[in-house]
Formats: sequence, structure tokens, C-alpha cells
Amino acid sequence: MKTSLIAPIGTSAPVITEMVMHINGPEGHYLTDVVILPTMDEYVKANAVLAKEAIRRRYPRIRVHTHQLPFEDIKSTEDNIEFMRRAAKLIKEQRAVHKCERVYLSIAGGRKDVCTSLAIVGQLMGVDGVFHVINPDVVSFNISLERIKDRILELYRAPPERREEVYRANAELFDSVMFPSMRSLRYVQIPCIPYPREHLGRVVAILLSSGIPVEKTGIAMDELRRLERAGLLKIVKNRAVPTEFGERLGKVWR
Repeated sequence: MKTSLIAPIGTSAPVITEMVMHINGPEGHYLTDVVILPTMDEYVKANAVLAKEAIRRRYPRIRVHTHQLPFEDIKSTEDNIEFMRRAAKLIKEQRAVHKCERVYLSIAGGRKDVCTSLAIVGQLMGVDGVFHVINPDVVSFNISLERIKDRILELYRAPPERREEVYRANAELFDSVMFPSMRSLRYVQIPCIPYPREHLGRVVAILLSSGIPVEKTGIAMDELRRLERAGLLKIVKNRAVPTEFGERLGKVWR
């Protein structure tokens, strides 16, 4: 069964390989695809390269994809909506294009807003699991990363065709950081209750419309009122009309 992991990344590449170890072993679902989501920040991109090379070396059968996000950090609602749109598209692609029957998300890397939004998208899209990984000895972890910072940048700045060679030359150093003992880590499974697709479809239909009569939405009035309080729509003359924010959110699922 083909299984995919989608994972944002910040300046700590090991959270990617630590999650791969977890899902690819004790979870019993052998990964076939990993999608890494770096921002435009140079050191974040360098860590994405390190994670990709580490996975390719340890797990040569896993296909590693990098999806470059178009910003250094989420600084606005528009940035966050764009991130959610891309995340939803990637989940769809993993299922439709890469034929992955299972899709997991990691929220261990990247900023809090990225991880929160990714978990929400995952729940609405019906992913198969959302995970977080924690290294309790964070002080030693950060010291180890800082010690190899120059080597990480060397790997990143090397021509793509030489990166495998550069990693191999530093393998002992890189592997000690990228593949710690799993006994030293703590894994957390985040509750992910699948959202009914039919209901989501009805909500999206409203958000992508110019307004729908309440009786034709297929959604109970108390639920419409909750969506109104959430700022996604307004009830105007017995019509459910999307707000500007609701319209932007609706395009995430288009």
C-alpha cells in the first residue's frame, strides 16, 4: 500500500527524518513518498536539502519531493490561505497522481501557524493521521545542529549532482544528528476526526457562490449560524452569502 508523508520544515531537518523513522517502522506503514515544504528562507531550504539527502541515503526506495512555498514566513491572512490552498492540492495530488492510499501529515517542523493550518486542512481533507515529534533533550539537540551548520550550508550550496557525494563525505556527522535513537524521542498522534465530505462540499458551494437560498444549502440553520459567527458567511434576506474571508477560504478547496 503506497503511503505518503507531507511535512513542513523549519531550521531543524531532523524532525523530518525522525518522523520518517516513526511511520516507516513502528507504525507499520512503509512510506513510498515524502513531500517536504520549505519556505524561501535560505537556511530553511538548506535544511530541506539535508533532509532529502538523508532520506535518499537511508531509504533509497522512498521518493522525496520538495514543494517550495512562495514566502519566507506567513505574515498575513493571504499568505496563510495560500499555504492552505497548496496543502490541500498536495494532499489531492498524493492520492490522485502518486496513487497513495494513505496520507500522513507531520506538524513537527515550521512555524505554529503553518502547523495549525496544516492540521486543519488535513482534518477537512480526511488524511489518515497527523503526528508530532519531540526531542526532550532540546538543548543538546540544538547544540548538535549548530555544530554542523557550516556543513549543512556546504551541502546546500553544492551543485545538485554533487550533493550525494558531499553527504557521503560527512555521513557519520550528518547521520548522528538526523537519525537519533528512537528511544530518545517522543511521538504524539494528533486527533484527526474525518470531516464529512458531503457536508464540506455544501459549505464550499456556498463560499464559491454569490449567495444561495437558505433552504437550498442542505445545511441546518443552526449550522449556518455557526458558520456566520466564524466569519465565513452572512444570512441576508434568507440567503447564505459568503464573506470576503469565506470566499478566499472557499478557493482552498477548488
